[in-house]
Amino acid sequence: SAFLRNDRTNIPNPWQGTLRAAAHGDAADFVHAVRGDLADSPLNGSVSLFVTHLNETDGCMLTDTGRIPAEAYCRTDALRAVFARAYYSDSPCAEHVRCTDFL
Repeated sequence: SAFLRNDRTNIPNPWQGTLRAAAHGDAADFVHAVRGDLADSPLNGSVSLFVTHLNETDGCMLTDTGRIPAEAYCRTDALRAVFARAYYSDSPCAEHVRCTDFL
């Protein structure tokens, strides 16, 4: 993806090296690890997802099958079954964070 090759904020440098990124699979694959973590966690309550750096991908999740708008990706049944809400950020400003509440 051009987004992964032309990152505008994580320029290679001696401290962090180069940015490493991978596309997500489908939503069920994405939540598989989260479900495992939750099963081993003493935490109770709702879990939220926070998707950041959407300014780097024009508001899309980069998946194995292509670009999907982040809000559509997070509204899939697989993610809604795990997360109570999803937050989206395409800005460095907290007041620009958007939220979708699934409850």
